Amino acid sequence: MAMTDRTSLWMSAVLLFAGQVVYILVTQFHAGVQANDHPAIFAAYAASGIWKTVHVGQFVCAAILLMGLLALPFAVNADAGRARWAGRFGAVSAVVALALYGVLQAVDGVGNKEVDDAWVNAPNGEKMARFASAEAMRWLEWG
Repeated sequence: MAMTDRTSLWMSAVLLFAGQVVYILVTQFHAGVQANDHPAIFAAYAASGIWKTVHVGQFVCAAILLMGLLALPFAVNADAGRARWAGRFGAVSAVVALALYGVLQAVDGVGNKEVDDAWVNAPNGEKMARFASAEAMRWLEWG
């Protein structure tokens, strides 16, 4: 029989809620125009002085949210076979999700910023090649 640890359940709920609310707040600082208008969006990314910080903040918020998910199996204290394995699967899934989200934030928050800065600051003879690099990074992010 599963028993509920109210303190752990409360902690899980607070982490889930806080991670989501703070993520929404941090994302308000994310530069943005029409995402498919590459010249405009690349220029906006290059002009953003807090681009990398916003993405680190989004990653931290996702980590907080996922910690809330990781706390759930402990809150429910499931000792039955299936429930225990479901909790373990959930924990592994949360860690994998955080790792994949970290890769996305690295590509978006660092990779995009670097190639967009390079495009904006390139001499005219290099602009086309730098723009192609920026698009390649963008498509990598979408992938």
